[in-house]
Amino acid sequence: KNDLVINVLGKHVTFKMIENKIQCDWTKSRVVRIKNMLEDFFLVQFAIQEDYRHAFYERPWMIVDDYIVVEVKTILYSNY
Repeated sequence: KNDLVINVLGKHVTFKMIENKIQCDWTKSRVVRIKNMLEDFFLVQFAIQEDYRHAFYERPWMIVDDYIVVEVKTILYSNY
């Protein structure tokens, strides 16, 4: 799947801030789902492989002068 788990090092950011950053900088297609998880983690699900690759390989990413940690994780989808 084209899923990434992200969080921002050292800072609490709102869902809207993450959503805006991803929509503006990470996707060309603008087709992405973002889910707020626990403790300032977000699940980002890309519909298009090219957008996923751009987000994963073109890092480091920053928001409000702090780095966004991008990880590929195995997700249990029962709650998300």
